[in-house]
Amino acid sequence: MDRKESLAILKALADETRLELLHFLQKRPGYGEELAAQLKLTASTVSFHLNKLEQAGLVWKKKEQYYSVYALNDERLNATVRDFFTYDDPPRAVHDTRLEAYRRKVLASFFRNNVLVQLPTQKKKRLIVLGHFARKFTPGVVYSEKEVTATITAQYADYCTIRRELVDEGFLERSGQEYRRIGAGVNATDEHITTGKEETMGSLKEMKQQYKQAPKTAGVYQIKNTINGKFLLGSSLNLHGPWNRHKFALTTVGHPNRALQADWNTFGADAFTFEILATVKEDPDVHPSDALKMLEDEWTKKLDPYGENGYNPHNVVKRIREA
Repeated sequence: MDRKESLAILKALADETRLELLHFLQKRPGYGEELAAQLKLTASTVSFHLNKLEQAGLVWKKKEQYYSVYALNDERLNATVRDFFTYDDPPRAVHDTRLEAYRRKVLASFFRNNVLVQLPTQKKKRLIVLGHFARKFTPGVVYSEKEVTATITAQYADYCTIRRELVDEGFLERSGQEYRRIGAGVNATDEHITTGKEETMGSLKEMKQQYKQAPKTAGVYQIKNTINGKFLLGSSLNLHGPWNRHKFALTTVGHPNRALQADWNTFGADAFTFEILATVKEDPDVHPSDALKMLEDEWTKKLDPYGENGYNPHNVVKRIREA
């Protein structure tokens, strides 16, 4: 029986008069008037309760000339208590469908051109985004830290945050420099998530607001060609934006760095990774722009991103510094 049938039977049994009627009918079938006399009730009252029992499938009704004879439905009454709560659960299937639709809407709100624009601050939405990244790793397979970083940076520049939270939330297990997906992690599509018109309609607005209010991190980054090892060294006062802007320019074949554009056209987007090399530490005595300039100079001397090493034009690193 299904959920609806179970409820109908339990409701029908939750009445003293109906239990008395079933008590008499288990001895033998009976007429409505006979049962009314036994219970000392009016014929209309007994008829009302017999109809409820019939609708629940607990009794049969058979016409004999001018009278209706009622008998027990033994097949239904022989059901055990367990049968009342053992059934397929269509509401759960509907629930799962709604949650999957909600998950897709969250991802659509926070991703643009398959790149994460902003990591949600709300826990349930953050878990959905983390789950999206976790699905890129096969359970049981061991990945190096470099492989994990490359997979994450293909969709989000701040790989450190994503990588750390994948471990913290139980999506990935870390052992030294090796990572392994150990399962689904926190269930981001269960009771932690609620759906509804206000939730889904407001997700895009919330994402935009979060992006505006998110703290800006300044630092130095590199766009690296994993095929030939060459890289473009750059800096920005807001590291959330450079990778998206560079990728857009490269994809539309409009990047000002011709050497980088040429290799992008030759090797394809999958050959390039975005990595944050260092971030500016807060110092009340040093302006962020000045601190970024010193950090940029430090990494320029350290990596020498010119000629065969990199795509940077000689002595004009400032041209790729972004506000």
